[in-house]
Amino acid sequence: MTNSNSHNLTVGLVGLGVMGRGVAQNIMKKGYSLIGFDVNPSALEWLGSIGGKPARSLQEDMGKVDILISFVVNDVQTEEVLFGKNGTGGAINTLKPHALVVTCSTMSPSYVKSLAQRLEDKGIGMVDAPVTGGQVGANAGTLTIMVAGKPEYVTKARPVLECFGSRSEEHTSELQSHVRISYAVFCLKKK
Repeated sequence: MTNSNSHNLTVGLVGLGVMGRGVAQNIMKKGYSLIGFDVNPSALEWLGSIGGKPARSLQEDMGKVDILISFVVNDVQTEEVLFGKNGTGGAINTLKPHALVVTCSTMSPSYVKSLAQRLEDKGIGMVDAPVTGGQVGANAGTLTIMVAGKPEYVTKARPVLECFGSRSEEHTSELQSHVRISYAVFCLKKK
């Protein structure tokens, strides 16, 4: 696995579980420097063994990233990643000015809209990018990604998203409407 940064961006990835590991490998294969975090110490050991940088904490190391990808399960875990438990200890206060947060979790439309506004108020952009394709798609870099956000944020995120997704449905309109569309597409694919 290569870790030579052939890009000017450093990517942070939170969530090195079944799908997150494939995502991490594919981001690094494309030449991005990757700092990863997971609550499971063995996931951090794994990341170090393939040439990624395990984060010591969300607060300390996520301040070094240009794009933070949250690859956790849902809005509850996303909230904890960004704002910490009880509003303390998350990554939000150490992110670089004009950083970009990409959420790849399944979250309610109202939470997505609220989160995007809260991040925007702090000068941080957000792209909502839930995925489908499972571990096989994550490992192969062929996830389907349903992307929504302001056009400038989507443009910034696209090269990194292309590392682990081969198909994207992009909507650069209101995030909440997109989430409803994404959920409908996901349900249709399940049938």
